[in-house]
Amino acid sequence: MRLLWVIGIDEYDTSFCGAKLSNRFLCVIFALLQLSVVIASFLQHVYSFIEYRHVFNCHSNIPANATWDQRFLAYDIIIFDFGLMHRILGTTECVANYLDGGYMRSAWCVEQASALMLLIVILLCIPRPVWLLWPALLMQSSYVLGMAILTMATAPKLLAIVNIANLI
Repeated sequence: MRLLWVIGIDEYDTSFCGAKLSNRFLCVIFALLQLSVVIASFLQHVYSFIEYRHVFNCHSNIPANATWDQRFLAYDIIIFDFGLMHRILGTTECVANYLDGGYMRSAWCVEQASALMLLIVILLCIPRPVWLLWPALLMQSSYVLGMAILTMATAPKLLAIVNIANLI
């Protein structure tokens, strides 16, 4: 498949501006990037539990002169909630905290990290791991589905804010 003249995606490799990269290598790189985000997100839970004895003590209404730990717990890294949900939904908590206190978010971090580690090990160690990729695909699909539901839930309020901003 050719995307414009810059990117070409084939079954085993991808070309970007003429340079070919193995799809296996690209999957490992993207999985490592996702894993770093998931680990940072899980560290929010660890820090929150050690410091506040709460699974996810995330409050998005922090002052401008907030300390490092207030800023670390003010943003939900895994669903890219950097204060947007505070503006859209009008809550003082991050959306994961608002929904269930962060319990499902912490379980999701463990599941996603496990699936990503399995994916990386399989891609690096097993030459033809077709059936072993299903758990990783399932976890990735659940993440995309969750993001789609979150987008659908907040899209009307976000569009209203954008519409109001355009009128001003």
